[in-house]
Amino acid sequence: MNAKVVFTMICTGLLCSCCGALTDPTYLEGETPTEEETLQMLTEEPPLVSKARTALREFYALLNQAKYDQAAELYGGSQELLLGYNPFLDEKDTAELLQAACEFNGFMCLELLSASLSEVRNQFELVFEVEFANSDGSLFVLGPCCGENEETMSSKSSFTVHVHCSSEDSCLVIDLPPYVP
Repeated sequence: MNAKVVFTMICTGLLCSCCGALTDPTYLEGETPTEEETLQMLTEEPPLVSKARTALREFYALLNQAKYDQAAELYGGSQELLLGYNPFLDEKDTAELLQAACEFNGFMCLELLSASLSEVRNQFELVFEVEFANSDGSLFVLGPCCGENEETMSSKSSFTVHVHCSSEDSCLVIDLPPYVP
């Protein structure tokens, strides 16, 4: 089944489950929620999405603040690329590998400007489209590199990031920040 169709079905299901509160038996017959209560029910994120978004924001904020030990606790991705850049570092020291990535290897450890849920792959994997903020608050744009130009390699400001949640209390970011050679 097409991923967009599945995503639409999941979003519709989430909306319907929120709207189900409009017929919640806690409201007496003939009573309806206020406009404010209705708006809140329709705009609240499911807890897992909220937890994933929080983990995402915290991970990149901690990298940006050079708090690598704390960031390492929120990272669940592969260390293979990090070890490729830093073969002399201990493969079990995620914090040190993240520090090297941010400070020496060209990874742009910026805070998030925005994070929009784009896909729910299964009950444990969520995919976000994110934008990063430069230190002045402007949008980070990854331009063409390595001898390319806008015609052969367009600039990019939106990046796909996966978050894996094992429960509503534990979400890990799978993807590293953007890399600039």
